[in-house]
Amino acid sequence: MKSSDSDAIGLRRRTVLFGAALPWVSAPAWAASGAPDAAQFFRDEETLSAHLSPDGKRLALRTVAKHRGVMLSVLDMASMQPTVLHSQEIADACNVAWTNPHRLIFSVEERRLPQGLVKSGPGLYTIQDDGSAFRQLVERREDVKIEKIDSGGISGALPTGAAPKGTGGAAMGQEGMGFKQIADAPNVKNLREVESDRLQAWNTYVLSPIESATPDSIVMWRPKGTKSTPIELLETNLRTGRTRSLDVPGEVVLAHADAAGNLRAAIVRDGSRLITTWRDPVTNQWRTLTDCAPEAEADWGIKHIDPRGILYVSARRGQDKLALWLYDVNATRWSAAPLAQSAQFDVDAQVLVSQNKVVGFRFTIDAEITQWLDPDFKQLQQQLDQLLPRTVNRVAVASQGSPQQILVEAFSDTQPTVYLLYNRETRKLTRLGSLRPDIASRDMASMDVQRFAARDGLEIPVWVLRPKGAAATPMPTVMWLPNALNAHSEQWAWDAALQFLVARGYAVLRPELRGTRGLGLRHSQAAGNGPSGLGTSNDIADTVQWAIAQGIADPKRIAVGGSGFGAAAALTAMARHPQLFRCGVAWSVSSDQSAVLRQPVLLAHGDKDGEVPLQQADAFRKAVQSGNPSSEWVVYKSEGHSLRDPANKADFYNRAAQFLDKYLQAQ
Repeated sequence: MKSSDSDAIGLRRRTVLFGAALPWVSAPAWAASGAPDAAQFFRDEETLSAHLSPDGKRLALRTVAKHRGVMLSVLDMASMQPTVLHSQEIADACNVAWTNPHRLIFSVEERRLPQGLVKSGPGLYTIQDDGSAFRQLVERREDVKIEKIDSGGISGALPTGAAPKGTGGAAMGQEGMGFKQIADAPNVKNLREVESDRLQAWNTYVLSPIESATPDSIVMWRPKGTKSTPIELLETNLRTGRTRSLDVPGEVVLAHADAAGNLRAAIVRDGSRLITTWRDPVTNQWRTLTDCAPEAEADWGIKHIDPRGILYVSARRGQDKLALWLYDVNATRWSAAPLAQSAQFDVDAQVLVSQNKVVGFRFTIDAEITQWLDPDFKQLQQQLDQLLPRTVNRVAVASQGSPQQILVEAFSDTQPTVYLLYNRETRKLTRLGSLRPDIASRDMASMDVQRFAARDGLEIPVWVLRPKGAAATPMPTVMWLPNALNAHSEQWAWDAALQFLVARGYAVLRPELRGTRGLGLRHSQAAGNGPSGLGTSNDIADTVQWAIAQGIADPKRIAVGGSGFGAAAALTAMARHPQLFRCGVAWSVSSDQSAVLRQPVLLAHGDKDGEVPLQQADAFRKAVQSGNPSSEWVVYKSEGHSLRDPANKADFYNRAAQFLDKYLQAQ
């Protein structure tokens, strides 16, 4: 696809992505009241993810149970009967993946628990789709690990101390899986300690792709020592839990398996440079691919390995933008032109494979698109887009089959993800669940991306949201910055914080500041990036001036805020450009700008923040308030660098809204 073609597809899609809701979503209660509360935007999700089995016959679903924990179940698409595999109030299923058509792996987390109360890592577990052959593979940092034996032969890991209170008091999953109901783990008979060589260290992770030619094993990796590089590679037997180290060619920093799950390529650090090594499928010997070396570790990646020795590589190859290229290992030759590229965006594509054939590429420009190579999938996409013209409709590809029922994820900037089944024969859609069924897209504000030139000529994209039905006149405006310079592809989605601020009556700006990934090398490496960089502060100021000139922002009623990176960048910009900002909001920040901040600031922090310790933040707060008594301060018990408890999220954003109203809405 040519650059112009990619851009045209993305821009065309954005013209139809807003304006109406999916037909089964009802309007929320707050829409009629006109007084939104943050709790209405930060409620628990309902259906968090859906995962198609390799043969396309089953779906693994993560949904919120009545006890509010995230349970894992498998839906047989022929009978539409579910089997619950895991349901526990204090351990939410996460990181779900199929390893073959009948076996899954998953981890657990305490997603609503403040970070300071989280004592365990995510672990890793494996289980069959019928609930049998459950096994823990990776430890969760507990002091003692025990394994329960029952007559059904199903074993499960229990944490030290009192047993978790899941459904029916089961330790892991439902009683119907064969788990005995227990009260206090240390006093339970018929328990034994897990052999130390059977559980891998907590920082052991799965190498993708996880699908394997041998149904019982996967490839895993973990860092050597305390640093992130180099890494150690392991093959783990899912049935026995036994692990063996894999032969690697030196200090490996990245590794890639082929579609069959066999370790095939590795990125190796050789002094100050990175090299690509290839494991020959016939001789199993490693050799260096001299003309296929990474330009930079963060900007280069093998996306897929064809059985014939063809690499699909995301690379710049001397250009400003990433594109998807082919590299033939046997011929030692790059493709003459990229397979997918864009003039405005990096293309970091996912390669879609069905029955050992590459059928398409999926990537994000101004919105997510799928570039289909296979005519059957292309026709299927057209049918879905006709049925659902206002959403991006992501088709799940079965790697080993061609199912009649197709999993579809429909989403947009105004619509949280809805999971659907599409019957190819009847052309009917069946709703499986929704991330946020209480949100009606018709009441949400669309995100419009515009561009302007910063003072040094760098092009800055800026997302703009305005209340629906608002007059086209300057209005109170909040610039809400992200907590990190995330990739451009992560920006366009339904966002609870942005939508809440719009619902409170504000125009909202989110500029993609210099350093943002996904907009090309020149943008990501532009001078003065970073939260305290002069270029970043100037980008923020230039965005404000642009919004004023466009008639979006009332120049006397503008605030800036954010968390983490966004909070530090916001306070620095307020100090350097005080005439532009009436007030600010900052979560988890410490800055050297305390002496010159004179505008009112709401500062908030978690007392268990591991990145910005509370003592440091409190010293900054005292310095600010000594010369700025109108500033406010709130500390959230047990929270870390980001808010996790839904009640705390709602409280913080309600406080922020009241603070903003005080200084921006008053006439």
